[in-house]
Amino acid sequence: MSDMGAGFAVEHIKEIKFNDKIVGRQPIGLHVHENGHYNQEDPIVHLNMKSLSSKNVGRTDIEYLLDYLHHAIDLYSRQRPKRVFDINGTELKRVGQLRNDQHLFISYGEDYRPAFGNKLQPCLSITLHSVEVFEKDGLLAIVKCARAEDFQVDPNDNNNIRKIILSWKPLERIPTDIIPTSYNNLDNEKKQNYDRTPLNERVSEHVTLLGQTLPNVNANKSSTKLIYPDLKIDEKKKKREKKMEKGIENKPAKREIFSQIELQLWRYSKDGYICNKVLSQLVLTVTDQPICLRQKSSRLNKEQKDLNGYGVCLRPKTTDKQLKQLWTFTGDGYIVSQADPNYALTNLSTIVPTDNQSAQANGVRTEDNEPLMYYIGICLKCDKTSPFIHAQRWGIRQQSGFTIGDWKYSKVENPAWHKLALTWPVDATGTLIPELQWPIEGYFIPGVPPVKSIKLAHGTPAFVPIRLQVLKNGERNLDKAVPVVGPDMSNMLTEYKSSPSMYRRLRIPQPEKEQQANRQLKRMADARQREIKLFLENCTDLLNLPFAGRRLFDKNGYEFFDLTSVERDSYVYVTCGEAWIDPELTKAEQQRRLLLAYLKNDVNMIDFYCSLRNPVEYCIETKSGLCENSLLICNICILNQRQRDRVKKGETIEQVIEYEEPVEEAPPEPLG
Repeated sequence: MSDMGAGFAVEHIKEIKFNDKIVGRQPIGLHVHENGHYNQEDPIVHLNMKSLSSKNVGRTDIEYLLDYLHHAIDLYSRQRPKRVFDINGTELKRVGQLRNDQHLFISYGEDYRPAFGNKLQPCLSITLHSVEVFEKDGLLAIVKCARAEDFQVDPNDNNNIRKIILSWKPLERIPTDIIPTSYNNLDNEKKQNYDRTPLNERVSEHVTLLGQTLPNVNANKSSTKLIYPDLKIDEKKKKREKKMEKGIENKPAKREIFSQIELQLWRYSKDGYICNKVLSQLVLTVTDQPICLRQKSSRLNKEQKDLNGYGVCLRPKTTDKQLKQLWTFTGDGYIVSQADPNYALTNLSTIVPTDNQSAQANGVRTEDNEPLMYYIGICLKCDKTSPFIHAQRWGIRQQSGFTIGDWKYSKVENPAWHKLALTWPVDATGTLIPELQWPIEGYFIPGVPPVKSIKLAHGTPAFVPIRLQVLKNGERNLDKAVPVVGPDMSNMLTEYKSSPSMYRRLRIPQPEKEQQANRQLKRMADARQREIKLFLENCTDLLNLPFAGRRLFDKNGYEFFDLTSVERDSYVYVTCGEAWIDPELTKAEQQRRLLLAYLKNDVNMIDFYCSLRNPVEYCIETKSGLCENSLLICNICILNQRQRDRVKKGETIEQVIEYEEPVEEAPPEPLG
């Protein structure tokens, strides 16, 4: 005991770990970035989950998180954030989805933009690896090795580059002329290095390799070199400046046979093939390997969502068309396989930030001991509310100088596509756009905005002011039309949200969704009526009418009671209350018809006055049928004197209207 000294008093007390239950729930650190931007200098927030208010107050916990970020970070205090996403574009709805040391991207209502913006944007790519074949215990293994220097040639020798590229042939299996390196012939150090080879440095036997046969003059034999084209999601490479070799003036550096930039360029032909620009003999092909894209559950959201499908890899292009190698771009923004149109091309990778302010993508591994990783696959098409929908959105960004401006021919509704200069090769009906230069060549960018704007589909209907060409009643010359723009009624449609505290303070129940929808419909109807009134007032001033404008007609005499069915820049006629006059008639005929219209109104008023002096023919009717709050109207009875006599005798009104003659009841049948 004397040897333990002062530590003897606390020897019996066990050390409590940081993640022990007795410590409680620990704060989490969150890296907060603005939507579309990533910087390591962005603020880090340490959040105590217990500091968030209870969910029983009427607001979700994610709203309290957004309020906390709005007030805690000065960088984002100019406007309150409305949505929050993770680094892969999944919108977070619950605080339980947060993890320690997680990167969050806040937006002010807009959709998720790629986490690393245009600076470091992921795209579909091919990475070439030189491989070496080993033999151990009678089994062959393929291991990645360093790239050889003979992949560089003179930059001006384009013909030689094409010949070298075409000399590499796709191989479905290891060729027989390759002599593998025996494990038993290696020294101890190389054996240890082989045994320590990580799984990501090995190559599966089920992939397609590229082989080049080289003659061996000394042995009078031929040998085959192998490279492995790894299909993955990688960051977009930038074009490097031409460098000069040191020690030699005005001599450019050697050019790589397989350019990293060209290995990221893909071509989509009208036949339906998607192939690489350099390795055109390899196309995207659907495999029979099942894969699963999984969303992790949390403490609050214990439901685990999975998205099942099949892997996609590179395979040699077959002579006969196979549906597994053919793809179709749809009008709703999916790239589907012709083998099954219900399955869409899906990005299976997960983006992870690195220490050098960059990012890398991790694929999906089917088995723990399988070196092959799938970065893309085909999965069942997701709806707009699915958390995996961002993984099925693809866009083509053309980079060739011959295709500059081709994105303008894309018939995409979402204006964000034009800002990003993205191309979609079909229109809304799925028909190929002939104005594009085929085959289409460019980068395949995942996680792009949808082809259709979600806000216009789910939000309040847009109230766009309309412009019409207005003429006076009976005007024949269309050149005298005056353009009149309708008023902007957007403010009448906006419903300002009231906080739950206001309803609690006034002690009134909070309105339900049905009541809010009814109020929105009423506001829409009132706005339409006020819109045409203000439009007619503008017509009165601009056309210098003698009286206020009261009615609006089209060129065929059809009267408009609102501006919903009027097309933009169409010709309309405005009147001061009188009927429409056909402009094709002569001036004298127009005057006669106008006089008859006035006389008709006078005759109708005289007839109405006379009928009020003798109200025998009038009856009471309801405006909307026999229902609650229906208005009562005094109107002329539609039954003549003979029909009214039949009603007095006991017949129903339905029988009187349906049958011209009285209906006689059939005598009762005798009993027994």
